[in-house]
Amino acid sequence: MKLLTNLENLLVFDLTKLGSAYQIINSFVDDESIHVFEISPIGSQAVLILMSKDLILLQLVHNQSLSLCKSEILVSAIIEAVDSKILDPYLSQQSAKLQTNILVLETNSFSSAFVIAKQLIVSELVIVDFRAIRTSPPNLIITATCDSLEKLNVFMNQDSNVKMTLIPKIENPLKSYFEILS
Repeated sequence: MKLLTNLENLLVFDLTKLGSAYQIINSFVDDESIHVFEISPIGSQAVLILMSKDLILLQLVHNQSLSLCKSEILVSAIIEAVDSKILDPYLSQQSAKLQTNILVLETNSFSSAFVIAKQLIVSELVIVDFRAIRTSPPNLIITATCDSLEKLNVFMNQDSNVKMTLIPKIENPLKSYFEILS
């Protein structure tokens, strides 16, 4: 797997079948300008994540993939300038220090999970954990932390179809759990 820099962009597809992921790879990946970041079967579905420094090229691939595999693409998203603060927790390479409060977000789409993760970083919240439970449908869980309860409440009030749980002033047993993860 090619390592990402902060200048990479991601194209995330939630697909109805793994064969469609292979078809998109075969049609558009060249390993010079577009690379495969992840391809995984998820129960009877699949996820495909492509990466490139060239945002315009990713947008073109996105549009062409929608034409090629329209009925097989459940959800898709382009995530611009992906930050290592998103990818490190996703790849379980690094865990951030827990702050006073946490917000747990749950969705069943890889595409929306990466969009949410990007919004968390833009909102100056810290991602502590980013898990992908590879069931069908998948369950993606992002745990964010912040000392400011107000920032977490603002994020919770955004229009979203995501399950959210706010836990203010976390206590030692829960802190201990997250310290084990790091």
